[in-house]
Amino acid sequence: MKKLIYLDSCVIAKLFLLEDRSDEALALVNDPAVVSILTSDLSFVEVCGVFSRAVAQGRITRLQGQALLEKFREWFLTSTTHIAVRLEQITQAGATAIDAGIRGADALHLVAATSAQSAASLVDAFVFVTYDLKLARAAMDTGAFTAVVN
Repeated sequence: MKKLIYLDSCVIAKLFLLEDRSDEALALVNDPAVVSILTSDLSFVEVCGVFSRAVAQGRITRLQGQALLEKFREWFLTSTTHIAVRLEQITQAGATAIDAGIRGADALHLVAATSAQSAASLVDAFVFVTYDLKLARAAMDTGAFTAVVN
């Protein structure tokens, strides 16, 4: 079975900062059935924000944060297909946020993922992965995904 997976930033951050559910996130991206990992360009700055917060909270040092950033940057550029954020997606995300009762950034992830639906026709499963319950429910409601992992 070939899978296309879309990762939102909370899942991606767990690939680099070892914390609750990191093992699960690593297993998802290392699944041999996964043929492509999609994410929005927005994920880059959101994950960097997670690293910054970890430094500010003293969970990691600034040097560790910089090392994580470099490792993440390399992975982001070489291991993912990033969906460019376009103005029409931003405006659509505004309406989606209100309709689904989710944060604006989460709505942008959802809109970006559904925009990749044409690529999903080439695989057996299109899976949306998030650890945010509200976003998972909104993703299920779109009917665009074979499965939603939460």
